[in-house]
Amino acid sequence: SAALRLASFVALRCKHTLVCHRPSDLSPAIQPIIQTPAHGSLPSGHSGEAFASALVLSKVLEAAGRGDAAWRMDLMRLASRIAINRTVAGVHYPVDSIAGCLLGATMGNYLVARARGLGSYTAWTFNGQAVAPHTDFDWRAVIDASAGTQIASASYVIHDGVQDDVRLGSPLVAWLW
Repeated sequence: SAALRLASFVALRCKHTLVCHRPSDLSPAIQPIIQTPAHGSLPSGHSGEAFASALVLSKVLEAAGRGDAAWRMDLMRLASRIAINRTVAGVHYPVDSIAGCLLGATMGNYLVARARGLGSYTAWTFNGQAVAPHTDFDWRAVIDASAGTQIASASYVIHDGVQDDVRLGSPLVAWLW
């Protein structure tokens, strides 16, 4: 729940700042099969929430000695399906899912760092101008699930590296963990 709320809050802040048109705003030929949200499309909040949750759940399972690469892969595939379904439904572009995936991975890493009292977390920057037109969302190009959250060779992803912050520890979030 904490991962979902954090990713949702950050995604909505971005959406209200960027105000990117949804597919149906630009073409009457696109008829979404679900109700189109009133806010902008970039980044996909569902993608961000799904990937943040998948990352946090995989880390919780790993910390409990119950998770492995297969669990991590299944969680990432489920998050990917959620993101892709939003494009299929006609309310997002693939680039929205790419941005949401990166947002979710960063927020998930941040939350895990807070919970475990780590002094750093991994973050990324999204370069939307580097995404080629008609690029489909492929989570494996953004996140290598077999290694946790290592960035693959995607030109639109800039690895910011480790973000250091000694204030990351949070007793409340540690209790949830």
